[in-house]
Amino acid sequence: MRTLGLEPQTCLAVTGVKGRLKSKMPGPRLAFIGELDSLRTSDHPLAKPQTGAAHSGGDNAQVAGMLGVAMGLSEIGASDHLAGDLVFLAVPAEEFIDVEERLHRKERGEIEFLLGKPGLVAKGHFDDIDMAMMIHVGSHDQMSRRTYIANSSNGALVKQIRFLERASHAGGAPELGVHALSAAMIALNAIHAQRETFYDRDTIRIRRVSRITAL
Repeated sequence: MRTLGLEPQTCLAVTGVKGRLKSKMPGPRLAFIGELDSLRTSDHPLAKPQTGAAHSGGDNAQVAGMLGVAMGLSEIGASDHLAGDLVFLAVPAEEFIDVEERLHRKERGEIEFLLGKPGLVAKGHFDDIDMAMMIHVGSHDQMSRRTYIANSSNGALVKQIRFLERASHAGGAPELGVHALSAAMIALNAIHAQRETFYDRDTIRIRRVSRITAL
């Protein structure tokens, strides 16, 4: 972005970057968004050995597309003919794969929200933007649908639940024990059963990430 003369702001909501292609005429400000994410896909040929993370979820195409637009429009001098600025915004961590790390950061006061866009909104980095857009690639089984425009932008409500058990002798006094794994299995099945109770038009998605740790 600096090379293109976009004078980027950095370290927004920890890792966000925001550049601007300024026009000569007033008008609405359009933001092109790219999410700064990687997934833990250790078998990916470009995965980082230390973490198993790779840019393999399609967000890499978002950043490439965002920068491609910035390069193309800067090179042809589009700002001389546009009414309104173009903003290029790299958004911190949207993929929710490191819950504990984010909770620790929240406890230390480094972040307020567990996702990237709410952090940017809370700090006012969307206040000067009138419209925003982004792209995402699809998997091979989606190739029959070349273009898809989403009709909503979902928020997220995240909960971390820890199941604690009470030890008791399995033969002598099993009725005094509380089995954490059984409680977790009941909870997961109940959450899963909720998936089909929502209308598709409401675009409600229930995701669960489970980790079992024996203490």
